[in-house]
Amino acid sequence: MGNTHLAESSSVQSVDRALSILEILAQRGESGVTEIAADLGVHKSTASRLMAALLNRGLVEQVSDRGRYRLGLGLVRLAGSVTSSLDAVSGSRAVTKALANEVGETVNIAVLDNNRVLYVDQVIGPSMVSMRSWLGQSVPTHCTATGKVLTAWLDKPERIAARPTSWKKLAPNSITSAEDLEKEFDKPFSGKGIKIIKSHNFANHLEFIRETWPECPIVMCLRGVDACLGWWVKAGGFDITYPNYSEYKNFKLMSIAIENQNKGIYNFLDVKPSYYTPSSYNLSNLLGIEYSKIEQDFSKDDIDVYLNWS
Repeated sequence: MGNTHLAESSSVQSVDRALSILEILAQRGESGVTEIAADLGVHKSTASRLMAALLNRGLVEQVSDRGRYRLGLGLVRLAGSVTSSLDAVSGSRAVTKALANEVGETVNIAVLDNNRVLYVDQVIGPSMVSMRSWLGQSVPTHCTATGKVLTAWLDKPERIAARPTSWKKLAPNSITSAEDLEKEFDKPFSGKGIKIIKSHNFANHLEFIRETWPECPIVMCLRGVDACLGWWVKAGGFDITYPNYSEYKNFKLMSIAIENQNKGIYNFLDVKPSYYTPSSYNLSNLLGIEYSKIEQDFSKDDIDVYLNWS
């Protein structure tokens, strides 16, 4: 009876160590038996036997003849079975494909996994030439934009549980304390006055924005394609560092994007009555905010400005 218990305990320990090897390789990319043995705190021969079992199952593979290992294709087969059955993947695939095609960017789906973020699906946008694959990656919640989005709206006990066990500085701007993380979450709600969020991509999603934030005013600026393109070139064009316009590749694609965004605004105005605002003074009065002493006459700059406010 005692020997049976010891054998079962040893088997469970071996399974645990084998899974730890997979996690090590997932984090490190590739590793040698000596390094893995040191990470597990076991003799090199023990690590070698575990590695041989994983290699036999196709869960790891040897990198050339250098004695180093990485995750194998057997894991892709297992991961495919899991991701295809996840509600977060199957239920969102049509939406992520449509979004990737519309904005020309790669779309990732990530879920909160205790105090880490796990990327479970990825759809590559049509304009992407090279990119990093996040599929299957697991990262701490505190040092990625995705992690902050997933944890910022949790109740405080859940938010605390999602904090990292150690505050490692993984990038130059990584947050390294719970206090700083909470300050980051509070930023959008601190201070007084009106918060302004602007993006030319909003023109393609105005109905969604209106339905989602019915109390927020939407200011829409319309300018002819040639006038808008001329202003953009004068401002720096593709040399502008933020936002990054490189996805448009050339002036023709940029012109098409401007035209489509204008159409998005016109389509919204057709169904949502809005105020025409001829000047910055008029717009400021409608919004109830202080205006600059220098009044801008929008018509002189070939701009039509509309304000929609439910």
